[in-house]
Amino acid sequence: MTINRTLSRTERLLQLTAYFLRLGTLGFGGPAALVALMKRELVERSQWLTRDELSQP
Repeated sequence: MTINRTLSRTERLLQLTAYFLRLGTLGFGGPAALVALMKRELVERSQWLTRDELSQP
């Protein structure tokens, strides 16, 4: 799921909603599993965030 800057606001919101629905559905296993899944999806695959942005409190 990569975010495309040319998409409309509605389409980007749908992508974000789909991501969080998938995270909630597949995110069993506690916080460590969620962090690893979020890192893979948000930093490496979609590049919505940098590694530093994800690790900030």
